[in-house]
Amino acid sequence: MISQKRDVITGFRNREDSYEICLDTSIQPVVNPLCRVPVVIHHILKEKLDEMVADSVITLVTDATDWGVQA
Repeated sequence: MISQKRDVITGFRNREDSYEICLDTSIQPVVNPLCRVPVVIHHILKEKLDEMVADSVITLVTDATDWGVQA
């Protein structure tokens, strides 16, 4: 379907307004174990992540956050 509607679907759109996801604070977050990426696709994943950062789809986080810290 995407190939048929290529003129309509052109990728991510930058929103003028921001979008916030509201979470239920009464629910304890769960931290799942890391999943290793096979070495043969590291470069593919890196390119895709860099592209998503450049398109402002995701934000690069270089320092630890307290989101997944178990109290």
